[in-house]
Amino acid sequence: MQEKTTPSAQEAAKSLFQPRVAVLAGFTTLACILLSLFGYTQPVIMGVVQGLGEFLPISSSAHLILVPWLFGWHGGVIDSLTFDVALHLGTLVALVVYFWKDWVALLGALPGLFGWARAKLRGDASRTRTPAEHILSSVIIATLPAAIIGVLLEKVAEQALRAPLLIAATLMVMGILLYVIDRSLPETKPLETISWRDSLLIGFAQACALVPGVSRSGGTITMGRLLSFNRQAAARYSFLLSAPITAAAMVLKLPDILAIPGSEIDVFVIGILVSGVVGALAIRFLLDYIRRAGFALFAIYRIVLAIVVVAVYFPAYQQRAVGRSGAKALGALQHSLPPYVRFPAAFMPRASACAVCATPGGIARGTQAPQSPHTPLSSGSSAWPSAGTRCTQNTTGR
Repeated sequence: MQEKTTPSAQEAAKSLFQPRVAVLAGFTTLACILLSLFGYTQPVIMGVVQGLGEFLPISSSAHLILVPWLFGWHGGVIDSLTFDVALHLGTLVALVVYFWKDWVALLGALPGLFGWARAKLRGDASRTRTPAEHILSSVIIATLPAAIIGVLLEKVAEQALRAPLLIAATLMVMGILLYVIDRSLPETKPLETISWRDSLLIGFAQACALVPGVSRSGGTITMGRLLSFNRQAAARYSFLLSAPITAAAMVLKLPDILAIPGSEIDVFVIGILVSGVVGALAIRFLLDYIRRAGFALFAIYRIVLAIVVVAVYFPAYQQRAVGRSGAKALGALQHSLPPYVRFPAAFMPRASACAVCATPGGIARGTQAPQSPHTPLSSGSSAWPSAGTRCTQNTTGR
């Protein structure tokens, strides 16, 4: 028989307003506004994005890529992978603090789990696992696929899987899957009934989150619902799985985090604090909300965001292509004329800017572009070569 997970009307109304949660949310909102007024808008926004995206099934990695892309925040610490990893420290702390009772129980079950494993190796079938030992062993099993695949494919994911169109596709596909699976399958299994097969399947779903847009929480929750776990169990297990893999990523990136310049420490600290507090609020919201309404809201949001990304990408791409081709044509014509014949500045993109690196006045072939943000040839363009890209356009004349 399907478990009844929908609360009574009184319980639902009570969950809508929690005084302590409301006070924390109000204080966090006020703090974010004040920090933005003091010039910390970017780390505040990125911290909010990470805090919401890490636990809601909407993909934090996709948002950490898309937000700088949409706002044109290219170059600098905000657009760095080190900053993204540091933001996960905030959500990791939120996860450990929010589920501290679960973690105390799981850590306390570790000696017993070793005892059960030794008994199994000796052939002693009389030794059984406690519920905490059972869940701990399932978390360990589910963490292995993501750990192994993450180590093998991390560089590929960082370098080749960050294109906006790919993110839009994964956002939409996973949004449709989450909606259909959550609506069509029953909620018959509590977390305590999880098997090693279930753990492996959910672990492979977590590994798919290497592709931005899939979402670690979205993948694990979708797989959990596909296996007929109830919504609360799927979400709680997803949160428990997040801690080991996030902690491992933090350890691997620790040298980069410790190498943060002193002038950027305030940006990192603010981003981490905001992501932690917003992450705790997101956990509370999700666990309350899904009991009443399921995951349809997040699935619809993913689909809408995917449409927005595509709608923004193609006009920007066309504008960029027209701007680049026009600039090259004018540049070629200008270089074919004698030095004393020059087009008026109004007819030249960015006052005779280089058509490739967009640096005013251009630079000689094969030399390094200035180490400063480049100015796009057309407004709205957001994908020009970054600082340090070699210029192949000879703008020094013949």
